[in-house]
Amino acid sequence: MTGLEVHATAFSNLVQRCWLTRLPLAAEITLVVLCGLVIGWLANFVSPQRGVLGLGACAILVAVGACLLVWRSHLWFN
Repeated sequence: MTGLEVHATAFSNLVQRCWLTRLPLAAEITLVVLCGLVIGWLANFVSPQRGVLGLGACAILVAVGACLLVWRSHLWFN
């Protein structure tokens, strides 16, 4: 990207009041800890091959969820 395009986009976002808001720190920590506990607990009951496939699916789900948060709610999940 050129510098002009970056600055024009930043200026447009400021003028239109269209910027991303970060989730509160407590919400981020809660989401990460809950996801880790649930995935860790479920991983005890599956074979390694299914675990790798399941964790890959969870990673894709987290990425899609983060994109939806940005596009729909203007929320940023780090």
